[in-house]
Amino acid sequence: MAENTFLRPTIGEPDTVAEFSELAIPTELFPTRGGLGPRFEACLFVAHEIVRPLSWLGLLDDGNLKQKPHVRLEERLIRKTALFDRFVRLIITTADGGQRVH
Repeated sequence: MAENTFLRPTIGEPDTVAEFSELAIPTELFPTRGGLGPRFEACLFVAHEIVRPLSWLGLLDDGNLKQKPHVRLEERLIRKTALFDRFVRLIITTADGGQRVH
């Protein structure tokens, strides 16, 4: 995946929830509870608070209906839809002070 991207720039290229979580928020912000660790906690947060609402709006395809129920949360695939590119513009500040628009 390209550096400093939020979601893959091309419609139809999938990311996993884990990849998306690592790009969206710092996983070290989440406490380790039980044996699952902060990465799982971040994935759970992103899946419920970001992916689910965006899929309700038709901006992300989370593949829930297409995937088998035994797929682990971190491995579920998500991808942008045409509506995402048409209506959403995310401006991400890069490490060198520039900006990247998605």
